[in-house]
Amino acid sequence: DRLEERLATTGELIALGERAALPELEVQGRHWRVVDLLEAGDMALADAELDRYAQATERLGLPAWSWYVPLWRGCRAIMAGRYDDAQSRIEAALSIQPDHLGSTELLGSVLIARGELGAATGLYEALIERAPAADLHGRLADLYRADGRIAEAEEQIALGLAVAAAQADAFPAERRHLIGFYADHQ
Repeated sequence: DRLEERLATTGELIALGERAALPELEVQGRHWRVVDLLEAGDMALADAELDRYAQATERLGLPAWSWYVPLWRGCRAIMAGRYDDAQSRIEAALSIQPDHLGSTELLGSVLIARGELGAATGLYEALIERAPAADLHGRLADLYRADGRIAEAEEQIALGLAVAAAQADAFPAERRHLIGFYADHQ
């Protein structure tokens, strides 16, 4: 939505941050510009902006912003099918921001892509302990099923459906996750 307007706004933030010597404002502008360029599908510009973002976060020295660099580079590695590279980059992001659930879930997806189903299973079990979510139960059910653990898979589906029913109205922003879960498991 309104991508061109968002790109213009991030350009203004970056310019203002540079002119006023406000590095945090520049970093915020570059952060959202990377997101917008990725959304636009312009990977060459997104990669170039990510390099500028990395330089700006290094100058700023705040982990709250710098951990996105290895995370986004890990995402780009996933897009290119470089799962070893993706795993090491996502692990680097998690070493800076260890409690980020989305990054942990992304690491689980990389482990699955690499065929490390046992490690992925343990990771998803731990994720569900921290933050039960329907899509996580669904992914764990798929892993259990792949391992021949059918009864445990069915239990995860039932748990996922219960979580989905409870969360659908309470967390409208999470409905995008629930749609996929329902499509796959109901």
